[in-house]
Amino acid sequence: MTLTIRRGEVLGLTGLIGAGRTELAHALIGMHRPDAGTIRLDGRTVRFGSIRDAIAAGVAYVSEDRLSLGLIQPQSIADNIAIPVLDRILGALGLISPARQSDLVRHWVGELAIKIGRPEDPVSTLSGGNQQRVVLAKWLATEPRLLILDSPTVGVDVGARAGIFRIVRRLADAGLAILLISDEVTEVMLNADRVLHMADGRIAGEYDPRATGVAEMEARIYA
Repeated sequence: MTLTIRRGEVLGLTGLIGAGRTELAHALIGMHRPDAGTIRLDGRTVRFGSIRDAIAAGVAYVSEDRLSLGLIQPQSIADNIAIPVLDRILGALGLISPARQSDLVRHWVGELAIKIGRPEDPVSTLSGGNQQRVVLAKWLATEPRLLILDSPTVGVDVGARAGIFRIVRRLADAGLAILLISDEVTEVMLNADRVLHMADGRIAGEYDPRATGVAEMEARIYA
């Protein structure tokens, strides 16, 4: 399998449930080791033995399971944002610097327009759309080169979905490479620059959303 994602591009990946989309994402983030094939990042072959390795290489992953894998619900908004980058906000004694954490949280809450009460509030107090923005914030804080979004609008209302995809487009325009995975064909066709159809663990086709209609894409997937 060859999967190429360019900087500044949103690459859509869709297909039936069970096609292997999430499994591919897990291999890219180091959760599972692929049985075969190679992973290249910026032209360099990489092997990730763990999620930590992938993060260090510049890969970030927004899971489709926000409630159990994306966030720690009882923890504060501030702690959820800071978790992946704790080493960057340590003070002189090796303890978390409240000032550095506050600056980090303030930056991303403002950057992604997250509607919160207080940073100390449990993340579970936020709406689904704002929780998803917190997930984005925590991964963007790692300064990734590749952002993998696996079904990023699950449990998010229509208005919040539009806001999330405006953020996605802005990130791509700023040079980030984005892999957008979704079983909603309309979602990838409207928000990706290229779309790949995955079936039985393989890439079955590549399409240009500007030249391919949603109905045509759906017909190929459900054929």
